[in-house]
Amino acid sequence: MAFNENMVDQEEKNEELIIKLKKQVAVGVWLQFTGHLIELLGLYELLQLNGEISEGDIQIVSGSLIGTIGDLVEAIAVTSQILTKDKERLIDEQKLAITGDSLVSLGSAFEAIGGMKVLEKEKAGQHTRLVP
Repeated sequence: MAFNENMVDQEEKNEELIIKLKKQVAVGVWLQFTGHLIELLGLYELLQLNGEISEGDIQIVSGSLIGTIGDLVEAIAVTSQILTKDKERLIDEQKLAITGDSLVSLGSAFEAIGGMKVLEKEKAGQHTRLVP
């Protein structure tokens, strides 16, 4: 009997730890979104100051926007996963989180391509305001 009680206690402790760690992950994802949003707003302000807007500038800001949207989608989905007990909804939220990750990756690719273009302008002696 004591063995079964110990097993049940251990399973309960594991479940509590899993929930705690999932919440920690959710906080981290929300922090990523917040950081990405701050970056996007800063890039937008820099773009407004820049006299001539290049294709690279647009790609950097567009990539940051796509990534920020992806972070938001992921943060909402991860939070929803913690709050639901329904298996079908959990799977839907997992799919949504993966979609958010994909958008972040796509945004990063746009930023990298735009950054390479801005870097080439810098190397050619043309001053830019966006940071690749």
